[in-house]
Amino acid sequence: MLEDLHPSPQSSPREQALVWIIRLQSGEMSPEDRRAFEQWLDAHPAHQQEYARATEMWDALDHVPKFLDEELADVDHYWEQKVREASARGASWLWGWPPTITTISLALGILGCLVWLWPSSSVHQASYQTAKGEQQTVMLTDGSTLRLNTDSQVLVEISDERRIVHLERGEALFTVAPDPQRPFDVHAANGIIHDIGTEFLVRQSSNTVQVAVLKGRVAVEVSAHTPAISEKTSQLLRQGEEVFYTAEGDLSAVKPFNVPMTASWRQGQLVFVETPLRDVLNEWARYRTDAIRLSDPSLGHVPITGAFRLDNPIGFFRSLEDMLSLYPIRHGPNLIVLERQDH
Repeated sequence: MLEDLHPSPQSSPREQALVWIIRLQSGEMSPEDRRAFEQWLDAHPAHQQEYARATEMWDALDHVPKFLDEELADVDHYWEQKVREASARGASWLWGWPPTITTISLALGILGCLVWLWPSSSVHQASYQTAKGEQQTVMLTDGSTLRLNTDSQVLVEISDERRIVHLERGEALFTVAPDPQRPFDVHAANGIIHDIGTEFLVRQSSNTVQVAVLKGRVAVEVSAHTPAISEKTSQLLRQGEEVFYTAEGDLSAVKPFNVPMTASWRQGQLVFVETPLRDVLNEWARYRTDAIRLSDPSLGHVPITGAFRLDNPIGFFRSLEDMLSLYPIRHGPNLIVLERQDH
């Protein structure tokens, strides 16, 4: 009966969540519909949040599910009678059309009721991203500041009740404006970073998220994605401390971090102290469109100490020449191979 009622890709996550609530409560979800719902739910943290709130609103209407069942039964009975009468007269236009229209109208009425009960607040949403080698500073509507590092993307949601930033990829530095009435949370992979009046950095790589606190405190809460770990784990970080967590739910111990190394990109440079060369090259490559390879991979473990300006690639390669006699040789438009020339 509700097969024609589907969430529109152009609608907001809240509107989509409300439509899915109607579909689920109708009992008319096919296996394909349920898979589509699960895919929608897993596609973005905002979907999970809005669906949770929609569920709360539905539960607040204790009579609605029963009302829906009763009304649908009445609709079925009414139109079955009309169809029999029309069939006896040789008419066929009633088949299939009125029940669908009536049911959808009923569902939309319930949908409107849920919208009416939903806590009203204006939500400001915005997305920001940077290309490789680009950095961007954004002033949010609440007075907070976020600075995006290279190849990064965030989705910002600010309302009267909450402030949420979804770090989709890359790295960002957050300077949070105090507002005890509106929590400030950063969602990165399967973790949530709760601000407690602070300045902190979040970096998301392929399988690991780093959280480092420059000022104040944050609480880091991680959910496991494997059956082996069923509970959330958390850590409280203070100034000068960092943690790492993985997509599997592993959360590291709290440890001190090297502020100049971790946040040196804010000054347009990269600082390394006894860092393996392979890690130096991987970090440098985050800011360039060229891939960098070693002709002799065994050199990857050689420790490097130095500060390199991001806007001076020639200086970077000259430093490697001076330290290790490594010379950049271009192979094609997007590959540089470092080859050693011993004297």
